[in-house]
Amino acid sequence: MSCIDKLKAIFDSRYETKKNADGVLIKVFKDFSDEIALTLRLDELNLKSKESVGQGGRALVPIVRIFSESIAPNAKSGLYVTYLFSADGKSTYLTLNQGTTDTDELSRKKLKETIQNTIRTDYFDKTTKTESGKIEYNESAIFSKKYEADNLPKEEIFVQDLKEMVLIYQIFIFKDEFKKSPFKSDFEHRFVKSLIAKSFVILAGNSGTGKTKTSLDFAKWLGLIIDNTKNYLLVPVGADWTDNTNILGFYNPVLKQYEPTQVLKFILAANKNSQTPFFLIFDEMNLSHVERYFSDFLSAMESGEEIILYKRIDKEESEIPEKLTIPNNLFVVGTVNIDETTYMFSPKVLDRANVIEFIPNQEDVLSLIEKDNVKSEIVLAPKGTAQAFFELVKGVRNRKNLNEKIDSKKAKEILTKVYEILKNTDFEFAFRTAKEIRLYLNAAFEIDDNFNLEHVIDEQVLQKILPKIHGNRKEIKKVLEDLNKICDEEGLTKSKTKILKMLEKLDSVQYASFM
Repeated sequence: MSCIDKLKAIFDSRYETKKNADGVLIKVFKDFSDEIALTLRLDELNLKSKESVGQGGRALVPIVRIFSESIAPNAKSGLYVTYLFSADGKSTYLTLNQGTTDTDELSRKKLKETIQNTIRTDYFDKTTKTESGKIEYNESAIFSKKYEADNLPKEEIFVQDLKEMVLIYQIFIFKDEFKKSPFKSDFEHRFVKSLIAKSFVILAGNSGTGKTKTSLDFAKWLGLIIDNTKNYLLVPVGADWTDNTNILGFYNPVLKQYEPTQVLKFILAANKNSQTPFFLIFDEMNLSHVERYFSDFLSAMESGEEIILYKRIDKEESEIPEKLTIPNNLFVVGTVNIDETTYMFSPKVLDRANVIEFIPNQEDVLSLIEKDNVKSEIVLAPKGTAQAFFELVKGVRNRKNLNEKIDSKKAKEILTKVYEILKNTDFEFAFRTAKEIRLYLNAAFEIDDNFNLEHVIDEQVLQKILPKIHGNRKEIKKVLEDLNKICDEEGLTKSKTKILKMLEKLDSVQYASFM
């Protein structure tokens, strides 16, 4: 049966006339709660559902609650998604609500305003008035949608509404936990926003600046172990990597079996656990030519097409499939050291990633002369944070337009200026870059407490536009100078700092590049 069928059973039970929470009443509410858990696969999201119809006497407002145990262990406090059933038995409200017993009115009002001002609400109302219900439920409700017993929607609409509300809930869960996390620096925040927007991120900088540690720490913070497999894998790239066998393995014709790598096994584990984020970290990614060992992998990530691994002979059995799909819950991070032993990235690679240059703070570096300030072991985020992160990722990437609260006219105006400078050069950007900038803007809107359009565009010029610019004085000097003028006009301070460094390098050695 469907969720709507179970909901109809509640209304058909005429629960408004029942004086006691008898077996029939408990059963119809529990059936509805269980159907929700099954339909949304709440166990995979680390969420639970629970009905509450009263102890002995029927509750004035029966509820079915969807919640994370880490932030709302009971209905008295915390934030959760809930169906509030009106006392007259004629309607129910899907709401994002707060516990009213263990929290004061001022705190509930503040949280309500914060969430309403920062999370988009395409589907829901900001006011709730449950007929004959508890006034506290109405005042503490953040978003809501009403369903009338005699005019219930189709199953797909009902389920979509619930998924949208759960997504808002999970965005809150991740944002709330991320604020409490040890990831405070500008680099770390840009790293997380980049992961949300696109599953491939390049961290560049000199050796020892914390690129690999940041990648590992974020994965560890999410802290999942699935079937004895950690949710992260660190792979040192070798200078002798000339094809993809070091990543995907190869078919052994002598033994008539496929020889998998740890990377391939890790990707298969990610495919098997599709609601869990997995982090594949390539350390010193440019120690070999990236295009030689990573090209088909990168194309498969982009297109969703399968990679053919081998062809089975005589229907032999194997745990390794003939074709491999790169799942969307696989996040690939490449760390890049900038020195004479490494290779430059091609435009094909740079165009498909956000490139974040890690530059340590001078005071942090020199403070190590006096004492060791290494951070203590990462404290794991509460259960459900990893799934909440991935739900946020899917929500951002599935959105087809720029968030309506972002000034799209202003964003287009700034980027048009950049485009006009680059369009007659080898560094112009096209559809992919424009789309990924939109995704990054949406990701930043969800993550940044104080979203600033110019600041976020500044980050994208720095991470998506400048990394592809390289050449001699004649080729790029005017391009950089013109971009620098735009940075002055629009307040793009991060990009300006990088451009000035590139111009200084150009004057010094007649050649400059981002890395």
